[in-house]
Amino acid sequence: MADVFDNEADPAARDRLWGLICQTPNLDWLLLTKRIGNVPKMLPGDWRDGYPNVWLIVSVDQPSLERDVPKLASIPAVVHGVSIEPQLTPVGLGRFAGLLQWAINGGESGAGSRPFRLEWARSLAAECRSAGIPIFIQRLGSKPQDHGIPLHLKDHAGGNWNEWPVDLRIRHFPQATDR
Repeated sequence: MADVFDNEADPAARDRLWGLICQTPNLDWLLLTKRIGNVPKMLPGDWRDGYPNVWLIVSVDQPSLERDVPKLASIPAVVHGVSIEPQLTPVGLGRFAGLLQWAINGGESGAGSRPFRLEWARSLAAECRSAGIPIFIQRLGSKPQDHGIPLHLKDHAGGNWNEWPVDLRIRHFPQATDR
């Protein structure tokens, strides 16, 4: 519920988190950050090749993907992933696809949310499929549009996949190495 790699994050709280992660080896921890540049200096001293139960994920749009995915890939982790949620513009993984083991995608929800064009999700899903990257579509958001036509969903956050187009009901996970 917080970015533990934020400069304002309490180092003592981060140390407690590392201890908890080590005490729960059968639980996979997904650490999502917008601040991938901070990660190397904030990892625990025993990180070495990464903890076997920690997946590192960076939140990106197209410009930050190109800047941050190489940084992400340089940090040892069992899974490297991107979160393109909310997706507000087209995003392509391009030459960076080979550095990733997972992608999360979805639209924005809540008051003031912006449109999520389903053709963006379809394009990203097709690119992930072609590259062999599992993709997890989290939600369509509050303002999904299919080729410019607004979809009116009962679930105002767009999280009920029974209301989604069938081709976007994709929730795949990476296969992390056995511990």
